[in-house]
Amino acid sequence: MLALGQQAKDPQALPDLTNRAPSLVNWIARDLDDPVRGLLTRVSHDGEQVISDQTVTTVHDQNRRPRWERSWRLVDHTGVIVKVTVLVDDEDDTLVHVRVGGEDVVRAVPPWIDRRRRGQQQDADVDSSQRRIFYRFIEENIAATVQRFRLAGDRPPWSV
Repeated sequence: MLALGQQAKDPQALPDLTNRAPSLVNWIARDLDDPVRGLLTRVSHDGEQVISDQTVTTVHDQNRRPRWERSWRLVDHTGVIVKVTVLVDDEDDTLVHVRVGGEDVVRAVPPWIDRRRRGQQQDADVDSSQRRIFYRFIEENIAATVQRFRLAGDRPPWSV
């Protein structure tokens, strides 16, 4: 409920009790917060600032299907330059999408969820190692896409 912030006060905005999407989004976004903020700060130009969501929000796609997301934005006085989003659709609350603008840069089931779904034994050392690899993979894909955009020199059509 803390992940949803003020949205938790609206009963219509709450997920089903068995839906782990908001929690998964919040968990991953929390772990990516420092690296994503750092990346966006490093690529920012004068007059630009980094803004990040502190809570998970519900967004509906063009077909009115709900998804849960949390984002970071690099903005200036004219608006959003680039947006990085972690999201999970209601249809599959195990599949994590990471987008830079409108471009999916990662679509993956986290390894700890995949192991649990396959009934494999949980091992703290394996879990820790796989989490580090998973997060590094996400960070590298975000960084490569943001860098590609910055080298191009202007706002891509997929910036928001």
